Amino acid sequence: MLGILDYGMGNIFSIKNAAKNIGLESTIISNPEDLKETSSLILPGVGAYGYAMNKLRNNNLIEPILEFIDTGKYILGICLGMQLLVKKSFEFEENDGIGVLEGECIKFRNISDQKIIVPHTMWNKIKISRNKSDRIGIFDKIDDESFFYFVHSYYVQKQVIDEVISIASYNDIEFCSAFQKENVIGLQFHPEK
Repeated sequence: MLGILDYGMGNIFSIKNAAKNIGLESTIISNPEDLKETSSLILPGVGAYGYAMNKLRNNNLIEPILEFIDTGKYILGICLGMQLLVKKSFEFEENDGIGVLEGECIKFRNISDQKIIVPHTMWNKIKISRNKSDRIGIFDKIDDESFFYFVHSYYVQKQVIDEVISIASYNDIEFCSAFQKENVIGLQFHPEK
């Protein structure tokens, strides 16, 4: 059964409804022991990186998440959940993440004379990297340059992650919109929208 991790920082009911709409049975879990009973896991997230990592630490969830990943079962991080899977973030201050991937999250900043509006809140198109032969095919039935809903102020830098499977662009800044490292998948956008 699909587990949706409730650590106090996610839009868990939107994700549960989306899973139901596509015929997936899911359960909301919050205890480390419950991870053993799930066949795959969604790590949602809305909010601040440091606060979310503290919630995971205080609920003794980091080691069980890493153990879950080591079993080979799939984990999907959505939005902040994706960002938590990388090594660190610079949101407000430097914060260590779960560290499954060697990535960093940084804030959108102006790189031209055009003022950037943060957060990046809009439907935006993604460019899919189709040359990744070892992927499970999450984009197999998705057209390149399809639109997905984004709402975030920080992003995973595409140039520091080898596992990037799609990118998006906001005000001339290209960023990682999805990654996959074996059984670990991250989506910066909200597929439940």
